[in-house]
Amino acid sequence: MFEDRKALYISVIETINSYIKNHNLKPGDQIPSEPELVRLLHVSRATVRMAMQELVNAGVLEKVQGKGTFVKPPSTTIDINEFLSFSTLAKKIGSKHHSVVSRFEKLDNPPKDVCDELSIYPGESVWFIQRQRYLDNEPALFEETYIPYKFFKNLDGYRLEKESIYDVFEDYGFHYLTGKERIVPIALNEDVAKFFKVPVGDPAIILIKTMKNYNQAVEYTKGTFKNGKYELSASIVKINI
Repeated sequence: MFEDRKALYISVIETINSYIKNHNLKPGDQIPSEPELVRLLHVSRATVRMAMQELVNAGVLEKVQGKGTFVKPPSTTIDINEFLSFSTLAKKIGSKHHSVVSRFEKLDNPPKDVCDELSIYPGESVWFIQRQRYLDNEPALFEETYIPYKFFKNLDGYRLEKESIYDVFEDYGFHYLTGKERIVPIALNEDVAKFFKVPVGDPAIILIKTMKNYNQAVEYTKGTFKNGKYELSASIVKINI
């Protein structure tokens, strides 16, 4: 019985794939709803739902809350060995970009992780800059950046709607930057989910970056990418000695 259900489930996946090809559906085109597929394929709704979820997981389809299920556009690959500037990424993939500074404020008691990453004492002030970043007018990246107040006392954070933060760093004399990045899976909170127009709790990836000028930390950024729209890649070099 289990093998029969499994065979039916696989058959439904193959049939949906064939439907996409036979109807020449393009990325962004909508596929039939679950009730329509149940009627067309003569299977249970549970089987259709499982098959569609498998295709979502495989990156073939994407669900849009309140609208339906669509053929998913191909993901944009981001090389994290090279990723530093959002504007540089936009130019590389041929997309128009813009940013909105949604919050800019001085925090006098930053969270512990911020103090640790910036190597500052508890109670030292930081600038907090929250940016909503768009590619071709679509939400792409939600960034939260912390930088030490003591190095940037007269900072105008709204410059960052038009300029890269690294251009700002240059103006302040920070020319030699090195850093580290970590990739962490998360469930979206309300603010980020609202920006991406997806349900709260949806999975996503966050790129956590700390930049230093020589041994002095000057930036701590958490950048959340919209799930399913981007793939992160890295190069690996193996040397046998």
